[in-house]
Amino acid sequence: MRRITMALAAMTFFIALPSQASGQFQVGPYLAYHDDADLGIGGFVGVSLPEIDENLSVVADFGLFFPSEHGLEGSDWDYWELNGDAIYRFPLEDVGFTPWALAGVNIARWSQDHGSGGPGDPSGADTEIGLNLGGGATFGEGPVVPFAGVKFELSGGDGAVIFGGMAFTIGGEIQ
Repeated sequence: MRRITMALAAMTFFIALPSQASGQFQVGPYLAYHDDADLGIGGFVGVSLPEIDENLSVVADFGLFFPSEHGLEGSDWDYWELNGDAIYRFPLEDVGFTPWALAGVNIARWSQDHGSGGPGDPSGADTEIGLNLGGGATFGEGPVVPFAGVKFELSGGDGAVIFGGMAFTIGGEIQ
């Protein structure tokens, strides 16, 4: 738990640092479907990095998934992910959407509690680190915009995730 807290604190620091320089960021909720962990909900914070490239941003997100029963009947499964991604937008003129690519780091945690607590209890947990590769699109412009995408998790969460949500711009217009 201590490592997770430290990772969250570090990500918050690195996300907040550029936002102080640019004065703008995005936040929002999303829904996701993981091919192994089923439906999930989450939230993200993103910061544009115009000092480096006007089309580059970094995004941190946390997703909590609700896996259907796997393995033993009566088991309680939990699965969550913490992601840190770089996103590069490919601006197109007069089309109504902006495609983007993402690459980053994925920390995935699963746990299973069968509840017996005795010898031979199949309960367990694991945390893995992997890579994210994917892409998607943001639709429209303005202070509130919908987005959708797909990413592939290599190692870590090991699977494909389809996601979509709303991005709310705070503190100015994202480039």
